[in-house]
Amino acid sequence: MKPALLSCLTIVTCLGFMQAATPESGSAKPQYTADNHLLRPENYREWIYLSSGLGMNYSPQAADHLMFTNVFVPQWAYAEFLKNAEVAG
Repeated sequence: MKPALLSCLTIVTCLGFMQAATPESGSAKPQYTADNHLLRPENYREWIYLSSGLGMNYSPQAADHLMFTNVFVPQWAYAEFLKNAEVAG
């Protein structure tokens, strides 16, 4: 009886840890519609603002116009960054 109870308890604990380790509801990967349009992530309005840029370009050629961009990240990603930054810093 005790080995079976210990096995069940171990499985339930592992499942709890796996659930706690997953990011916000939904997948962290981009989701697309059937016709290949990008869907907005859930709770994207609650994402954390990181920075803005004007005219940033990663191509070797200059762009013909300046773009203003904002960078946001999901709350779980920012929390993970802060946790790791505290350890490293």
